[in-house]
Amino acid sequence: MAVKITISIPDQHVTRVLNAITTLAGKNIELMVHGRDFDGSWSYSHEPQQSGETAKDFAARAIKANILAMVRLVDYTEDRERYNAAVAGIAPPEQDVPDEVIG
Repeated sequence: MAVKITISIPDQHVTRVLNAITTLAGKNIELMVHGRDFDGSWSYSHEPQQSGETAKDFAARAIKANILAMVRLVDYTEDRERYNAAVAGIAPPEQDVPDEVIG
């Protein structure tokens, strides 16, 4: 079942929102979350507005990219925690060549 989300931008803020989305287009955007029980980050970007793409479609695409990045951040961080726990049980490599190996 799909969930439909409607976002309304009041007329007086449309230019400001589109300017922000346009300014960030094509740039590396980093989401960083730090909390007591969660610590993660994810980088993403969205492409600039395409020729023929309406402002509404462009804004929707940028917002979808942000939500997708949030989902990826959570999934990746949870899997990284699983990985770190598994690796923690492995003894790190050791250097065991004594200085006397060369006289």
